[in-house]
Amino acid sequence: MVLNALGYSYAAKEQYDLAIRHYKDALKEKPDYATAHNNLGFAYERKQLTVQALQSYEQALAIEPSNSTAKKRAESMRKRIMPTAV
Repeated sequence: MVLNALGYSYAAKEQYDLAIRHYKDALKEKPDYATAHNNLGFAYERKQLTVQALQSYEQALAIEPSNSTAKKRAESMRKRIMPTAV
């Protein structure tokens, strides 16, 4: 949890590369930590890494299917990747 908190701190300062590194380290220690997956997705979004963000949100949902934040963000990422035809 400390590594996730460090990542969150860096994300708050818009230092997303450092945030990503700490979120990944947190997930090495606790791969089933849905919050860290969500936070990693957020940092990827801010770096405009849409595919990676979606993967992170989907990991959070695999662990915690009722996670409303991950559901909303994953849907947003899917729309960016595959916009609906008009």
